[in-house]
Amino acid sequence: GVLYGASLDGIHELVDAGTMASRVVWDSLDFGSGQLKQVGEAVIDATGSGSVFTITVATKQGSFSYPTHKNKALTPDNHTAVLGRGLRSPYYKFAVANSEPYQLRTVQVSVGETDRRR
Repeated sequence: GVLYGASLDGIHELVDAGTMASRVVWDSLDFGSGQLKQVGEAVIDATGSGSVFTITVATKQGSFSYPTHKNKALTPDNHTAVLGRGLRSPYYKFAVANSEPYQLRTVQVSVGETDRRR
């Protein structure tokens, strides 16, 4: 197969890239409203030979990384990361990373709105 990489100047074919760490990043998400929200856990459906997937959550409180609980998925599997208690924000940024090759299928994040507007 052919591997592609993205950078600020475009998408490029990776020639003789070998093994490399990768990361998938989502920009600010408000999950449909400007309400203050809490996140509980993230479930990553992926396959890969790496031992642990990491999800990074960025809010205006800071950026925090959490390892997943399931190791070495050779078949599609759910890797769960319990996200930090006390994270509250109207907007979240997420990133999923692994130091070994992997195939990401879905990422589900449990989100609950609070009664506060911001």
